[in-house]
Amino acid sequence: MGETLSVFSTTLMATAALMVAVWLLSVVKKDASIVDTFWGLGFVLIAAVCYATASGYHQRKVLITSLVAVWG
Repeated sequence: MGETLSVFSTTLMATAALMVAVWLLSVVKKDASIVDTFWGLGFVLIAAVCYATASGYHQRKVLITSLVAVWG
């Protein structure tokens, strides 16, 4: 349970930082529509952080991260 909580909190912080940065950029540009383009990249960020921090079978982590990156 400890690793799961650690990975979850790390992905939460990374995603929150990304979305706050994009929100601030949208405020500066006065264009909220740019936030929509970053939702897919948020999932790619989550997959990349999970790849880097979670333990598990390496080839499976590469496959899942790659598929999420293509989708995102």
